[in-house]
Amino acid sequence: MIFILFNIFAISLNNMPYELHVKQLIHCTPTKAWDFLCDVDNLAILTPSFLHFQTQYKSHDKVKNGVVFVHKIKPFSIIGLTWTSYITQFKQGHSFSDIQLDGPYKTWIHQHIVEDHQGEGCFVTDKVLFSLKFGPLNPLLYALVVKPSILKAFEFRRQKIERLFNTESAFQKNYVLNLKKIK
Repeated sequence: MIFILFNIFAISLNNMPYELHVKQLIHCTPTKAWDFLCDVDNLAILTPSFLHFQTQYKSHDKVKNGVVFVHKIKPFSIIGLTWTSYITQFKQGHSFSDIQLDGPYKTWIHQHIVEDHQGEGCFVTDKVLFSLKFGPLNPLLYALVVKPSILKAFEFRRQKIERLFNTESAFQKNYVLNLKKIK
């Protein structure tokens, strides 16, 4: 009986979600940042080459409530995966979320936020809540594959946004990235 309870506890720990929070100050108007993030084709620009990212289908060219996107990714040239996203919680000029309907994660909810910073640029924030779907293998896969890949992908995204929008060195260090397991 104790063994069964321990296994149920261990399995529930393996299914606990993770949270990624990235906040970056960029040197442009909130409108310019918003327009960039809402152009579906720009997602490929913000995705590192090791994912071999391709958009297969988009129900609209611009992000808005109810839009569906289907992407193909091939992490590290190993296996091709389909990732279907649905846009929800769209607040024009401020935020939207994409949720994974089908793809490599059990749960993936990615909120994008653009906020004015005292008229001196804007903050671009990514909040991602995700969980894995491999049961007892989750901790191992997270440590060996998922965590390093996500950190690498969001560091690439940060650097790309930095190059696209920041021309003043004062903005280059205004960035926070946290990835943690939610307790």
